[in-house]
Amino acid sequence: MKISPIVLRLREKCPGFEKRVGGTADIPTAEEATNLPLPCAIVLAPKDSAEPVAMQTRYVQTVNASFDVVIYTSTRRDERGRDAYDLADALKSEVIFALAGWEPDDCNDWVTFDGAEVSALNPAYLAYRLSFSCAYQINDGVTAHGDLIEHLPRFLRLENKVVGTEGDPSGQTPIATQFFDFTE
Repeated sequence: MKISPIVLRLREKCPGFEKRVGGTADIPTAEEATNLPLPCAIVLAPKDSAEPVAMQTRYVQTVNASFDVVIYTSTRRDERGRDAYDLADALKSEVIFALAGWEPDDCNDWVTFDGAEVSALNPAYLAYRLSFSCAYQINDGVTAHGDLIEHLPRFLRLENKVVGTEGDPSGQTPIATQFFDFTE
């Protein structure tokens, strides 16, 4: 799952940030490198967790992509963070409105809200972390298994020999042979 579409969606749908939304691969980078005025939001790179492969003959696997949006609000007027939290809570409503139920192009399902928590409070800012997830599937079309199947020769004929015990104690007497021919 890509970060850029999430960032663009938040810029478009969350007026409280005044388009001050960015993205990064990890939280230390967000806190050290961002120079956006507050309030702002940073989208953290998604984490994928995969379920076991669902079939034995075809490759079908569901992957759950989870990502976080960290809302930063100023604590300069109130170092305890009460006012900063109230603003973050109002901005949380905008973020949930923008993302919950949205279906990104690189997911097979809609985005769901998974929870929120204060992740940092210091004299400069409060960081309020919202967690979201969505699922997508990996299937034969994008795997080595699918490539292998695609390059197998065409299946054109099946021969089925039925053996039994009529008159043969070893059970190897041919009873019937069937041929099944398939056309391309």
